[in-house]
Amino acid sequence: MGWEIISGAVIALLAVLDSRRENEQNRVNESLQALGDAYYSTVTYYDTDFTNSSAKRHEQLLLAQKWDRVANLTRQFDSNIASRFSLKSRFWQDGEAWSSSKIKGAKISLENIRRDVRFLLIPKQKKG
Repeated sequence: MGWEIISGAVIALLAVLDSRRENEQNRVNESLQALGDAYYSTVTYYDTDFTNSSAKRHEQLLLAQKWDRVANLTRQFDSNIASRFSLKSRFWQDGEAWSSSKIKGAKISLENIRRDVRFLLIPKQKKG
């Protein structure tokens, strides 16, 4: 009788652990998708020749929202990286008015911040 109870508890525990692993995988994938969206939207912004300052400002605010979403999604994995994404959001909210030294000090250059979060999250992805 004792082994049956232990066996049942182990099976239940394995199911809980598997569910937690799947939830983390979903959060990792959602974070990487949000990162890709913010990254490629930023690249598109830099490739766009804005003739209308209102349209440019609108795009800056959209980028601020996208980077803020990445910050919120990555906070559970690494608060330092999430803080950098929050600063990146603030950069866009401020209308990209930061000096290059301030950007460098905040460690929010586009390629560096993307590389760092991918380095953190890709190993957490489920292997096929």
